Amino acid sequence: MKVRIGQQFFRAAVLSAYNQRCCISGLANPKLLVASHIVSWREDEHNRLNPHNGLALSALHDKAFDLGVITIDEDYRVVVSSQNTDTNDLFFNTAIASFHGWPIALPEKFYPAAQFLAFHREHIFQQA
Repeated sequence: MKVRIGQQFFRAAVLSAYNQRCCISGLANPKLLVASHIVSWREDEHNRLNPHNGLALSALHDKAFDLGVITIDEDYRVVVSSQNTDTNDLFFNTAIASFHGWPIALPEKFYPAAQFLAFHREHIFQQA
């Protein structure tokens, strides 16, 4: 696997800013945390290593964010796409849908930039 130059710096900066916890669930196991890019690595080369383009997420929430199942609104609250709701999926409802409307834990430094979150909502999030 090719290691991206600077990726370790990005991970360390983002996870440190969020006190090594998922900003959605509070999970604190570093092996299960991802320094997630808000605007993907391939989409914006100038902000690849910008910690303001990062969120500390559990591996599950990182995948949901990357696929547009969830996003973060202007008030830093979790939004779950209505395209992905299945009332029969107890795990999804507990692990993802239950966070709809909840505020994320904000970092001590490197707040997620509004323009990056807006890009995610407009281009990645699965709108209803």
